[in-house]
Amino acid sequence: MEKKEIEEKVNLKNNNLILKIVIGICVILVIVIICLIVFMNKGNTNNNNGISQTNNSSSNTNNNNENSQTNNNSSNTNNNSENSQTNNNSSNTNNNSTIQGKTIEELKTNSKSDIEKLTNELENEWKTLSEEISTFDSYKTNKEKISNYYDKIVKNSEIFSIRIREYALKYAEIIVNSDKSFNDKYDELEDMYDDIYEGVSEDLYDDIYEGLLEDMYDYYYDGILDDAYDNVPYDDYSDMRDAEYKNYSNARSDVYKAYSKVRSDVYQFYSKLRSKIYSKDLDRAKEAIQDFSKDIDKLKNK
Repeated sequence: MEKKEIEEKVNLKNNNLILKIVIGICVILVIVIICLIVFMNKGNTNNNNGISQTNNSSSNTNNNNENSQTNNNSSNTNNNSENSQTNNNSSNTNNNSTIQGKTIEELKTNSKSDIEKLTNELENEWKTLSEEISTFDSYKTNKEKISNYYDKIVKNSEIFSIRIREYALKYAEIIVNSDKSFNDKYDELEDMYDDIYEGVSEDLYDDIYEGLLEDMYDYYYDGILDDAYDNVPYDDYSDMRDAEYKNYSNARSDVYKAYSKVRSDVYQFYSKLRSKIYSKDLDRAKEAIQDFSKDIDKLKNK
């Protein structure tokens, strides 16, 4: 009896121990499960944050790209605007020019008319002067007026030499900016050579250098003053002749300088344009026009 009770107590203790072990294991499993759940939730949170950051980075990248494109577009717009302004400046060179004519024929007619106007004005003044100062004594009295007239011839010739350049520029603009073929443009540049280089420039030489100035030399130096050799004191004769020759010589030198320089400038301009048109380089031809226009402005502002 006692033995049986003892076995029952032992079994009860064993059962209690097993129950405690099972409960302990269950508690441990519950703790493990809870830890796993917490860990997994934390991992998901990090992943979501990572995705959010990635999306934000992607969004920022896209925004940056859009900003970059916007800036590029703005830059391109500015560049296009600048190019447009450059092209407009190129097509509107020498806006302060008074040259009239929209065709080559009109320019040819107007340039001839201009040199004739210059020559006629100077010759009319010369006619009046020669009638007023027609003796040795009147020359001696009015030698300052004669000297001033020589200066006027030089000044007007220099101004007209600039106008000749402006005609060459106008020829070039009409020819280069036309819709004609490069071959036609190349051929039409010969008009500028014939009408300006060989035309109105030579008229300046013939009408003023070889014309008016020679007439004055013959009338005064070789005429009135030379004829006075036997009728006036030698010192007066020598002084007046020396003064006249100095005026004449200086004026011829200055007029020839203006004539020679304008022919040289026009020829170089013509030659450069022909080279660019022959090479079918329209942009470089327009650059040459722009450069020539700036050179003219410099001469005007001297």
